[in-house]
Amino acid sequence: KVGRPSDFKITTNSGREVNSVKQLSRGSLEQLFLAVRISRIKEIKPKLPIVLDDSLVNFDSNHLYNTAKIIVNLAKQHQIFVLSCHPHLVKYIGEITKSAQYWKRESGKFELSQRQKLIDYLKY
Repeated sequence: KVGRPSDFKITTNSGREVNSVKQLSRGSLEQLFLAVRISRIKEIKPKLPIVLDDSLVNFDSNHLYNTAKIIVNLAKQHQIFVLSCHPHLVKYIGEITKSAQYWKRESGKFELSQRQKLIDYLKY
């Protein structure tokens, strides 16, 4: 029996069953819910724009890169806005596709930017 009606029962790649999302790390939980959201988004007709507002912040670098590949693939059918202050996400997207546009917000104004300039700007 699953813990809550809105809970998930998950089977890992190794075959281990997880009976509640409460057993997952924060990063794994966010990956699961992003997968569910993307699955639902793919079913919606007509195709709508997607806004991701730092929803990948707790992903480790391997999962972040793989998620960037999924986002780039999803962008073939959707307009996607990725809002982030993380330079490594911008770097990964640029490694995967050459068709992304990069915008920088400085002093409350948005301006079109080059990928590397945005990466440098976001580094602390």
